Amino acid sequence: MSVRSAQARFRRSERALMDTQGVLVRDSAEPTYDPDTGEYAQPTVVVYEGPVLLRAAQWEGAATEIGETQIVRRSTRIKFPADTPVLRDDRFTVTSSTGDARMVGRTFRITDVVVDEWQVSGQTFAEEIA
Repeated sequence: MSVRSAQARFRRSERALMDTQGVLVRDSAEPTYDPDTGEYAQPTVVVYEGPVLLRAAQWEGAATEIGETQIVRRSTRIKFPADTPVLRDDRFTVTSSTGDARMVGRTFRITDVVVDEWQVSGQTFAEEIA
């Protein structure tokens, strides 16, 4: 078996595990101000729409204090199909999840993209945003 045929086989196996659906967007221009609503709108473009594998990257996290409340920021790992053009600061929103319906509607900002010539999935790290 060649490296390329093994890579193709592992990519199919990895993709079969992707049971969460969502949309990956990227900012496409500077925010625009709407004087009628008094709010800014961020124009975006859809980079990818489809399945991913979304898992907690670690149980430990960075402790942060907000006022008198201490929260732990946890990193999340999102695996996209190989060769998905993901960039740092893209945002992924979950549209459906067979494993946990509470994931639907949550949005994550990509904080790091793993680069690997032999990748079997596009691995990223992200943090949840409100």
